[in-house]
Amino acid sequence: MIVSSLRLSACYLCYNLLVLANVVVGTKPASPREQGHLQQLCLQVQRHISSSLRENPALLYRTKLKNLAAQTYVKWQELLSQSWLQLTH
Repeated sequence: MIVSSLRLSACYLCYNLLVLANVVVGTKPASPREQGHLQQLCLQVQRHISSSLRENPALLYRTKLKNLAAQTYVKWQELLSQSWLQLTH
């Protein structure tokens, strides 16, 4: 029961952090250092959420988190592949 509650809390926290990160990422150009951090975050999202979180019809929150993680990963990869993130000075 405690483990299940912790997993639910962890998924809820991850979901909300991804939502907040999506609001911030892309609002202004990023420095090369920030781009590196974003690239690392993309890898971590892919590794820990998209790849290893198992979906379960009874646990809809996991499916929602996986979907948000996949959308976030694609968005951030698109931003990283464009020169839009580059600072112009």
